Amino acid sequence: MALTEPQPRALGALSADKYALPRLPDWHRIIAAVRGETVEPGFVLQLARAFALLHHTRRIEPRRIAEIDCRRDELIAALDAWVMYICATRSTPPPESAGRAVDAIAAAVVDADHCRLTATDPIASAVHQDGELSARHANHWTALITQIDAGQHRRHHESGAVA
Repeated sequence: MALTEPQPRALGALSADKYALPRLPDWHRIIAAVRGETVEPGFVLQLARAFALLHHTRRIEPRRIAEIDCRRDELIAALDAWVMYICATRSTPPPESAGRAVDAIAAAVVDADHCRLTATDPIASAVHQDGELSARHANHWTALITQIDAGQHRRHHESGAVA
């Protein structure tokens, strides 16, 4: 019998519990989507890529900053509404904006990648600082989705649903 690889947390995938709610993707999948390295389906991953494209455009077309920031705000609101929808069974809303967190990851990764690719000194302080900022945002995302998932799980079992 062959061993199978564990499947990544799939957005919208259901666990053995038919009442399970969709789960948010981990930071690895968010960053892969931001960099365009993945073709995985999923609303959050599609928005992560859209945020990245907006941040790239913002960098090369500064005259469009107001338009781009308006679009980013729309995407943040859409992602927050989606998270509120999947958290509808919870007694409390998510602790903070998931949309802002994904946007922050996208901004940090785009900036870090740009700095790394354009730096004359690959070990320069700026390259290190940008990479560190990306890591802090990734850690923050992990903490946020852990809180959201824990709230979904707790509320789901409090409601009397079979787990």
